[in-house]
Amino acid sequence: MTNPGSRPRPGTGAPRWWFIVPVYAALLGVLPGATLAAAGALYAGPPTDPAFTTIAPRMLNALYPDQRLNAVAVADSMAALDRVAGDPASAALTDLATMIAFAAANKLPADRLEFHGPLEQHCLLAFTARDGWVRAFADLVTASGSPRPVIGVAGPGAANLLDMLDRLEPGLTGVEARPGEVDPLALQVAHGTPDLLLLVAYPDLDRDLIERLADDDRLTLLPVVTRLLSRAALDRDSGFAMQAVRTDSGIVPWNRHRLVTLCTPVGVVLRGDAPPALRDAVNRVVPGVATALRSSLKDRAAAAATTTLHDALDAVQGLITRLRSN
Repeated sequence: MTNPGSRPRPGTGAPRWWFIVPVYAALLGVLPGATLAAAGALYAGPPTDPAFTTIAPRMLNALYPDQRLNAVAVADSMAALDRVAGDPASAALTDLATMIAFAAANKLPADRLEFHGPLEQHCLLAFTARDGWVRAFADLVTASGSPRPVIGVAGPGAANLLDMLDRLEPGLTGVEARPGEVDPLALQVAHGTPDLLLLVAYPDLDRDLIERLADDDRLTLLPVVTRLLSRAALDRDSGFAMQAVRTDSGIVPWNRHRLVTLCTPVGVVLRGDAPPALRDAVNRVVPGVATALRSSLKDRAAAAATTTLHDALDAVQGLITRLRSN
């Protein structure tokens, strides 16, 4: 037994902190001389945007474990780009046209931001009342007099993209825009006001939505195109291009023709001075993620079969109802 005040013999009474502290530190990843690398962020938004709910998780899974990023929801693409502009270790999911507009508005050097993609696209589609006065998107531009045309605006980044259209097509400047949700606006357009619904949609991720609206007998689907917008689409610096968008399953003989309309690619935006490892990882995984996001022929066939079955059941139910009423 050790007497009070005496020095314990080595290895008998002394606490073994020399062993406990290094082990605990190793578990935390904070051994002396080591630093714990903070995870970067992948910004997208708003939280309901498929860029955040669908594309971001696939990107994070594909990048892991080489790059450990956290998905962070922000108000919109402009807010996401603002975060990336201040942090070279972060990334944003947005479209090319928005990136170009952000760089121009903030007078950034040409090499400050770089786009990696495409993963998907933002395509602009117009829906009007079938018996309405708007027969082409260009009718909004040539309309004169008062009151001015009114359009409903819906979809991810729709307000920002409409601002860009105003700069490319001055004839849209006097048009009144009413942002809102897709379905209520589509119903209002079908009843005559607003004059047109401008929808920003992902051709693959929003395929069901596009097909449902295109099948609505009260609405007419139009491409978003004018003479000036077509000219802008030929300019690579605009971020826009004319692309064909499928508006149905594409697997039956009576399919509608693809609609050629204004689109801008969606991808990952990094700072020009991003860590090389992050840039290399993004470039490596983008093609695979883009392929995974596209619906296969099998997926479209299954969706078409389900739709056909539901239509047949509705027809049978309607026939039974009429027979009973007689």
